[in-house]
Amino acid sequence: PPRQIWVYHNLENPVLTRKLSGSPIKSIHNGIFNVVNSYAKDGMAYAPYAEIVQGNFSQNYDPKKDYSEGKTKLIAWASSQCYPGRTQFVQKLAQQIDIDSYGKCGKFNCGRNKDCWDKISHEHKFYLSFENFICKDYVTEKFYHNGLKLGTVPIVIGGANYSSPATSPPGSYINALDFKSMPDLVAYIKKVAKNKTLYNSFFKW
Repeated sequence: PPRQIWVYHNLENPVLTRKLSGSPIKSIHNGIFNVVNSYAKDGMAYAPYAEIVQGNFSQNYDPKKDYSEGKTKLIAWASSQCYPGRTQFVQKLAQQIDIDSYGKCGKFNCGRNKDCWDKISHEHKFYLSFENFICKDYVTEKFYHNGLKLGTVPIVIGGANYSSPATSPPGSYINALDFKSMPDLVAYIKKVAKNKTLYNSFFKW
């Protein structure tokens, strides 16, 4: 229709979008869209999976609470897409530290069952919030829901600027890419897991 404005909305990263379509989006739609709505901060319209806004987050933090209580296991990971790079990294990591893997890439089934996810969060101290591809600004529910919301400490790998307060609460995660080697990462995870004060500090937000 005349004067119709077309908006292309897509929260997937460009690598996966191209894999699914076989071509760049621009070539598929031949310039029909006026606005692109996505997670990219430099895009025409910004629509992230989630966004952190300034507030009195500390009012929900209980300094007397032990956030590790009942969490007898170390790390959980759930994935339905077994991309080689990510899966191989997790497999190598699992050789050095205990990881419970759920979904198509792991030993246990979970799906979208709420009881299963509650069980994961209540039993595990950490969650591997590894994005399927490392793309600028790309951070998904793997971090916001599976990690932060469910009450675990997310261990992240992704292309987003996690240190930005707009992306994540300060001090709430462990960035695997900050470590020079996998043994260094493993040593730090174990250190946090054994030190209740240090572990609880990740929940001050």
